[in-house]
Amino acid sequence: MRGSRSRLELILRGELAIELHQTILDEETSRLCGVRASAMAGRILPIALATVAGISIGIATFEGEFKEQRKKRLEEEYKRYVRQIDGSTELSLTSQM
Repeated sequence: MRGSRSRLELILRGELAIELHQTILDEETSRLCGVRASAMAGRILPIALATVAGISIGIATFEGEFKEQRKKRLEEEYKRYVRQIDGSTELSLTSQM
């Protein structure tokens, strides 16, 4: 009986050791994942902020030039459209005569 008890105790101790080991692993894993997540956020956040700041500075600096370019492009497109219309009306007038 005494031999079986010691074996039972060893088995139970082994199971407890496995459970304890698994608990420690779970805690370490969750701790490391938390550190990795915060480290990743710590690396991404400055890059994101620098990107947003760079874009806003670029827009503030070149906004006038962008507006001028867009206005010039629209005027050229409008003139081209008017020329196409004038050309088509001239063709229709000459064909009617």
